Amino acid sequence: MMDAFSNLQKHNYPINANLIILSVSLISGFGFFLGKSIRFNSWHLIARPQLLIAYTFKSLVI
Repeated sequence: MMDAFSNLQKHNYPINANLIILSVSLISGFGFFLGKSIRFNSWHLIARPQLLIAYTFKSLVI
């Protein structure tokens, strides 16, 4: 994570580096939640996207 942050800062993205790292961390954490708690796998994104979207919104609202 620190390597990615350093690379972002070096390549003229110092202002956005924190936002990018935060966004990737939140998305990864939510993906982990979907996998562990709701028991979704990555193939659900291709095979059953409507079900994945429905459960995602349902988990965010409740």
